[in-house]
Amino acid sequence: MKSMYGEAREEHQQQHQHRRTRNTASKCAVLKARYHDCFNRWYTDQYLKGEWRLQECALEWAAYSACVSKRIDDAKLGHLLQTDALLQQNDPGK
Repeated sequence: MKSMYGEAREEHQQQHQHRRTRNTASKCAVLKARYHDCFNRWYTDQYLKGEWRLQECALEWAAYSACVSKRIDDAKLGHLLQTDALLQQNDPGK
């Protein structure tokens, strides 16, 4: 049975984690928007017309990907990605 103090502390920790996650995600939001804008422009203006280059949004992707990777490392969550990759490799159904 949790005490009122324990419940309040747990709720505070959950709110802090949510706030930290939201702030971390927002640090990459501008880069994500730039990549999505570039991709959507490439898709409609080039790909659908058969006129496309593979490296069209490479700089935007590299910047966004680097930002997400840094945030994952800063949050010390890289081990989750490694675990997920191992599980996918070992899944005979895939």
